[in-house]
Amino acid sequence: MQRAGSSVPSSNTRRASQRDGGVDVLLAHSHFLAYDPKQLEKMRPYPPLATLYAAAYLRSLGYSVAVFDAMISAGEHEFVASKTATE
Repeated sequence: MQRAGSSVPSSNTRRASQRDGGVDVLLAHSHFLAYDPKQLEKMRPYPPLATLYAAAYLRSLGYSVAVFDAMISAGEHEFVASKTATE
């Protein structure tokens, strides 16, 4: 249940989501290091800062957030597995 005029979930919703181990939001970015030959050669992966900032902000609003870091992933199949695990 949301508060009237707000996109922030009520405290009851947040508690229920956290209690059942569910995740409200799964954030991801689309840069797979494995598909970028130039970056793969450098082998210097970097953190997805904007994605992490968004996660921190959503958490500050009370959402349960998971982050999928495609940079160190082997491919899309890992995203699918991550999505399935957070449902």
